[in-house]
Amino acid sequence: MEDLIVEHQTDSEPNSDSSRSRSTTIDRPNTIDSVSDRFHLVKLLFFMIGLSQLLPFNFLTTSEDFWMYKFRSLSNDTVIIIEDKNELQKFFSSYLTIVCCSPYLLIYFVCLTKWFQRISFDLKNGLGFISEIVIFVLITASVFINTDRNQLLYLITLLSMVFIISCWGNIIQSNFTGQASLFPASYMRSMVNGQAISGLFASLAKIASLLSDRSLQFSVFCFFVLADLVLLITLFLYIYSRREPFYRLYSFENVSSSSSNNEPMNFELFIKIFKKLWPFCLTLLMTFWITISLFPALFVLIIPENESDEIVPEKLILPIFCFLIFNLGDFLGRFIGSYMLLTKDSKITLLLISIFRIIFIPIFIYCNAQPRHHLVLFSSEIYFVIFNFIFALLNGYLVLNVFVNAPLTIPEQHRQIAGYLLVSFLGFGLTLGSLTSPLIVDIL
Repeated sequence: MEDLIVEHQTDSEPNSDSSRSRSTTIDRPNTIDSVSDRFHLVKLLFFMIGLSQLLPFNFLTTSEDFWMYKFRSLSNDTVIIIEDKNELQKFFSSYLTIVCCSPYLLIYFVCLTKWFQRISFDLKNGLGFISEIVIFVLITASVFINTDRNQLLYLITLLSMVFIISCWGNIIQSNFTGQASLFPASYMRSMVNGQAISGLFASLAKIASLLSDRSLQFSVFCFFVLADLVLLITLFLYIYSRREPFYRLYSFENVSSSSSNNEPMNFELFIKIFKKLWPFCLTLLMTFWITISLFPALFVLIIPENESDEIVPEKLILPIFCFLIFNLGDFLGRFIGSYMLLTKDSKITLLLISIFRIIFIPIFIYCNAQPRHHLVLFSSEIYFVIFNFIFALLNGYLVLNVFVNAPLTIPEQHRQIAGYLLVSFLGFGLTLGSLTSPLIVDIL
């Protein structure tokens, strides 16, 4: 792994390519040898950014049992009707996925506007962190509010708050994706691995909360408080790390001030960069389109073949079979990618693998997802666990390879634009996936 890191770091340094002209080289006021990342704080910051910016989505989707309780069918306002899932329960994960993923393209175009670019990098991130924390604290407080008589109103309010969190989260993620592309490749890898750990962390925290003897509401409350604390810690780490000389050495401000030949951001430049990045961009689009089409909207509907089976307690079946297995596979895919990283010339291979994953759509449709009107081919949950793991493994492997290799094909002063371009196609994939997921659930 160290050899890989050294190789990519060498590729990312301004003087590593002898064929690069002086006009595309950024002369930094300090050398890499004279400034180091003390205690790896900056690398930890990128890891925490990756972890924290997906926490709201991961924590909200992992709490499927709580949302099923919140939107349960009622008789005489008090008696719970234990039947098949109602429409709110069946499509809630699809609604949640849409509001979490749809803002990506909107925020991407906002980020390109001139008035938005005039706002300082620190101000945008600061407002984003504070807004995320405040709104998620409100969602946490709503856990104990009785919403039985106003389920639809609560649903609209909840989705509106999640949409705002997603908008700010997308801004922060776009900013730091562009920022990470200016650092050595191991820093982008750290951010991508943080995204994988986010889902794994949420799954393990959910399982731990369910193993307690507390009520469902109290367990979910503690679960959400943990997410609040992680967001707060990330904010403080960002405030402290941005003062570090190593962070300033690679920051946008330093690159902008030390580069005398930056081209203005315009349509022609975007096309020029896209011609180099298009296989990576399409790989991200296909990867997230297929992933979000199925996870979590369809996955949360999977039930065991024999519900009386006591090998796994009923309350842990969904957190383990759906969320833990997926997030473990996603993490291992990124971890394996760190040791078996494809070269930056393997972009067509990555694209073909992402297209191949389409086969998982019919496979999961014919797993035991309920309620449904069509036959089941893979009734045992063992099939689902195996398919889920392979599906997630490929997802993690593709994502890490794209985000590490793509910036290396672009001159350093254009990597911020390359980061925005990658995020835009990631967002396009998420948007398409979130809009496709209700259709897949509906055809069951």
